Amino acid sequence: MLPGKPEEFKTSAGTLTMTPIQHAGLMLQAEGQVVQIDPAQGSYDSFPAADLILITDIHGGHLSAPTLDKLRKASTVIVAPEAVAKSVTGATIVRNGETKTTYGGLRMYVAGDTENIPEMRALKNIDVAFVPMNLPYTMTLEEAAAAVKAFKPKVVYPYHYMGSDLKAFETALNGSGIEVRLRDWYSR
Repeated sequence: MLPGKPEEFKTSAGTLTMTPIQHAGLMLQAEGQVVQIDPAQGSYDSFPAADLILITDIHGGHLSAPTLDKLRKASTVIVAPEAVAKSVTGATIVRNGETKTTYGGLRMYVAGDTENIPEMRALKNIDVAFVPMNLPYTMTLEEAAAAVKAFKPKVVYPYHYMGSDLKAFETALNGSGIEVRLRDWYSR
């Protein structure tokens, strides 16, 4: 398994860099803009303040008030589901089924805490997916593999996987045409 180092994606608008942080946290950077997703676990001391923070869930693996305070600047926009917005002042609510503009046509799906639900299986044209697999808040690796096979992203990163057998997940997707990228999300 490769360490959680920055990786680049080429888009029609330029390069987007993705950096795994820890557990469910990751950072996206493009054109001088910084997006933090689920900044909760791990050290954020060496990372820049965020222009945009996306929070997928209210649990401690996704939401940490002290980390938000560390990454937030006056102009930071926070986007979250309604349950999170109740506890995070000034958050913009995104509801099930809503979409936001993607960078340079790159379509990313960050699952957060979810199960193998019909809405996920129905996704289309996903370039990069981040899929969780550890109980009790997400799904088993078998359920995660079945979901990924259904919506067929070009690339999938298992994340939020503490204790899961990532090689078994990779094996379950052999022959699917989906590139599985195993990264160490727990080394920070």
